[in-house]
Amino acid sequence: MSSHRRSSRPAPRRVVVACALAVAACVSLGAAPAAIAWNGDLQVRKVNLGGPASDTFGFKVEARAYGHQTWALLPASDYVGAPWSGKAEPDNPFTLAGAAGPAGPFTRTGPAPTEALFTDIASGGETAVPAPAVRDWRAIRVTETSRPAGYRTSAACTVRNTASSALWTAGLDGTWGAWTATPTSAGGGDGIETALRFLPDTVAPGDRGPWTVTCTFTNTYRARVKVLKRFVTPINDAQRVAISVAGSGVQTSTGAATFADGDASDWIAVDGGSDVPLAESGAAGTVLTDYDATLECRSGTGGAYGDWVVVPGGTSGTLNDVAPGRDYECRFTNTGRTPAGGVAPTPPTVGTTPPGPTSPSGTPRPTTAAATARATGTAGCVTSRTAIADVRGRGIASVTFRINGARRTQLRAANVAGMFRLRVPVSSLPRGASRVTAFVRFDPATGASPRLLTLAWSRCPRRAATPPPFTG
Repeated sequence: MSSHRRSSRPAPRRVVVACALAVAACVSLGAAPAAIAWNGDLQVRKVNLGGPASDTFGFKVEARAYGHQTWALLPASDYVGAPWSGKAEPDNPFTLAGAAGPAGPFTRTGPAPTEALFTDIASGGETAVPAPAVRDWRAIRVTETSRPAGYRTSAACTVRNTASSALWTAGLDGTWGAWTATPTSAGGGDGIETALRFLPDTVAPGDRGPWTVTCTFTNTYRARVKVLKRFVTPINDAQRVAISVAGSGVQTSTGAATFADGDASDWIAVDGGSDVPLAESGAAGTVLTDYDATLECRSGTGGAYGDWVVVPGGTSGTLNDVAPGRDYECRFTNTGRTPAGGVAPTPPTVGTTPPGPTSPSGTPRPTTAAATARATGTAGCVTSRTAIADVRGRGIASVTFRINGARRTQLRAANVAGMFRLRVPVSSLPRGASRVTAFVRFDPATGASPRLLTLAWSRCPRRAATPPPFTG
């Protein structure tokens, strides 16, 4: 049986190895079972999911003897190691870049290694007697000591026979003691604690000699989400919503707690690979059942995005399995519901409804019947130079006009023959159909609720006065 120690080790270690080569003689002479300087191997790998390829991560390997409580940095004198980053063996502490996925490829050489291999580590030994002899495996702790912002870390280890690649089995656990790998943060960062293994020539050939413990640290880069708000034909200009991302309320980019039309949040970091729920709720008196709601998202990197995709749910929805390193813009759009035909229903005229309640002075209080509003003006295909929308009625305090959701003007008094008029050059309209809305507020004394009136315009080509000359 070979100890796999390099010849430069100190003389006392070679004496112990000599005993290891003559295990049977040591035991037959009645010597007390003693620890034998067997050797195990440790491989540390790094995976970077979605993060910049240039990011690097710091690591350290610590060790302690079985049953001891004090961890110490594994010194270079206690391992040989494979060539690493232009050196004969890895440093400790050391730095790794990340492979793009769990399958690698993993490299040890070059300017940005993604793997470090520590070989011939003194395993702490194992007494050369059958179970239940006292086990004396050397414990190993690997810790990620530094990482760039935006990552979360997970770690896992496997153990295989260095020569045969055979996996450690439950049967070997029963004979040689359970091999475990336990996550820990005791080393000052995300880490994992495990132990080395080396089996003598008395076991099956595929299980003999050193075993390689491979610990893979996977860093998943964050994704980012930005939410945007859009109101189309809002019930009034004070409409706002509260928005949450992954269950937490978010603010606008200006620090407001609620979102109005045109507001957006800053970028919000979320765990790559996670599901991210999004939701909006009415705020400042806004009632979302007054609106048809749509949630759309698009994703990309570097400011280049794909198409908007509708997320089922309307006022809420979930981004499933967001990709590490990817940016997601999500837009809540609320479109005000309006009466059919574009004209708000007109309440009965005065005299057709019961009188309102009487005030203490005996004067009847105003009722909503005193407030009326209707919209007239240009309709359908517009061939003139201007398009007109008029609102007329009783008890009107103000009218806010919008075209395709964009505010044009607010009138607080009638401006043409007792009417509230919007006059628009047709040249300023987009080609095709346009939706014109008039949001009407009534005098407080009327007690009437605001109303939304609509008209539909369509910009059509003007008919030429004379036919163009024939040029054929």
